[in-house]
Amino acid sequence: MPRAIENYVQEIGRAGRDGKLARCHLFLDDNDFYALRQITLQDLLDSQSGLRLTNRVLCQAKRDLLEVLKPEVQQKKVSKKRNRSEFEDNDEGRVSQTAIIEQFEHEAHLEEFYQGEGLNRRINLERLEQLGDEPVYVCLGTKEMQSVLDLKKEVILTMLNQLEQVEGSFFRVESILPAFVQLRFHNKPLDELAESDKFFKAFQALAGKPHQGVYRASLTKLAAALRVKPYNIPRILYSIQHNGSDNMTYDTDKESFILRLVSVPCLQMALPLCNAMLEATRKIESALIQKLNCMYFVARIVSLPSIETMLKKEKQQDGGAEMYLDFSRQLNKLINIYFSVTNEGKWTNPSTDSVPAVEEMEISVAGSVEERNSLMPTAYVDTHRDKAELESEIKKVLRDYHHGMAAAQWLDPNNRMKPLDVTKVLMGIRSQRENVTRFEQDQTVWGKRKEFDYQDILKVCEAFVTQFYLENLPVLGGPSAPVKTVLR
Repeated sequence: MPRAIENYVQEIGRAGRDGKLARCHLFLDDNDFYALRQITLQDLLDSQSGLRLTNRVLCQAKRDLLEVLKPEVQQKKVSKKRNRSEFEDNDEGRVSQTAIIEQFEHEAHLEEFYQGEGLNRRINLERLEQLGDEPVYVCLGTKEMQSVLDLKKEVILTMLNQLEQVEGSFFRVESILPAFVQLRFHNKPLDELAESDKFFKAFQALAGKPHQGVYRASLTKLAAALRVKPYNIPRILYSIQHNGSDNMTYDTDKESFILRLVSVPCLQMALPLCNAMLEATRKIESALIQKLNCMYFVARIVSLPSIETMLKKEKQQDGGAEMYLDFSRQLNKLINIYFSVTNEGKWTNPSTDSVPAVEEMEISVAGSVEERNSLMPTAYVDTHRDKAELESEIKKVLRDYHHGMAAAQWLDPNNRMKPLDVTKVLMGIRSQRENVTRFEQDQTVWGKRKEFDYQDILKVCEAFVTQFYLENLPVLGGPSAPVKTVLR
């Protein structure tokens, strides 16, 4: 089964291009639906990752700006402060005030450049005479960000794009490019080339002395010096290398997300920006699940119970031509309904001015709420008994994870299971986090709840995991404090 109706239309469109009758068979299995949902849910974003990203961008922006405004200030190693308690969402699903995990050390050196009050305090780059009209770029290493956030590069780029569109955002996403370019010269030296070529002149000013014959310079600084967009630098280098002179070879280093600053807000803006970005990103996540559900509904509605039934009907109806035509008409009708959903995931009814909520997409395709509920191959945590059984499984995951762990390790949030970790274990959703991968071979818990609604499982996990750590964390009296042996 494809992930979405868009994929299905593309696939079936490959048949019948010669204008002749073609038959396309889709074999539907609920396990395919669960597998596709697990793959989709791998990229889900939690609040901690969202705040880490926002804070990392904000702090790096301040460091890069300080390097331009006050280069004499000694940059220290980034200090990271982690709260003793795992960061939690409040009742509205927004990030808690205790969630700040990184601080900028040299805030005092930038105070004179701020304008406005409170959350409106920001540094307006257009009014800084020190910068002139030179742009300020921020480079965030892709490998580092993937490691810190435990997310794919494409997902992080989506998050940055959403953060860019948030009201009050302070940057624009340029591209994914190398942070550094490295040049080696063979026939003519750099000094000679710099006399007649502005590109090499700008590069020489930034590169300094070579190391083992290799000159190295920042790609973004080179772009700023040449007054071109960063993505033009690789093109220029490629053109120079392939002009037939064979005088220069180049290499690149440290693939990064390149952002261009438009302003720099105060650190207190990290939480509002993060919450707005999370809200927008979760709409995208919800739309992906909605698309998968709609694909399943369409397949169920126009499907037969088994291959045997299909063959029997074909035999009864002289090949089943009329049956397939009926299916085609019904399928076309459902696809047309689906494609009246806008890119924002909202259903637009051309006969009215109303635009119902995103959940209406599934109802519109299925036909009614009752039909949607009957078609959906998803179980829900509806009763107290269901919740109690789920909590018992969550407790087992947490107990197994912390079995034999020293008290001092409990105090580090990195050594605790997040609600999202437990949800992934129970639903069989793969992750790069060691907290999750260690359970992949444990058949007593891994994927045990794969048939259940993701939001139901996550909601119970959030409440239970928080309470578990409140009851079982060792007294914060030092690393020698014993862990409560009962592990309630």
